Amino acid sequence: MDQKMVKSYLKEVKKNCPYPFRKRLIAELGGSLHRYLEEHPDCTKEEVVAHFGAAETFGYGYIVAMDDGERKRRLNRARWIRSCLIAGVMICLLLLAAGQIWISYDNSRPLVYYLPF
Repeated sequence: MDQKMVKSYLKEVKKNCPYPFRKRLIAELGGSLHRYLEEHPDCTKEEVVAHFGAAETFGYGYIVAMDDGERKRRLNRARWIRSCLIAGVMICLLLLAAGQIWISYDNSRPLVYYLPF
């Protein structure tokens, strides 16, 4: 199995894993996969799939095997980040709307002309 097939397997696993768990999963799986390939240099992709499991289901199996506290911590962190991003976008939209209202109000006032004496 060459590096191209390893990358495609890791990419498929990453695609099928929820976002809060991707980075750690890919790091751990990549290390395990490279160790396995060092021990079995002539293995095929089918042997890797038989040893590690199908890429489509590997991520969910990893999450199920994870400690409950760690899983909840990662999910809560992801929710907190998502909430902060939504709040930030809402604040930006509110500021844009307030600026637009202020500009419209300022432009609707009658102009006062000063004539020189």
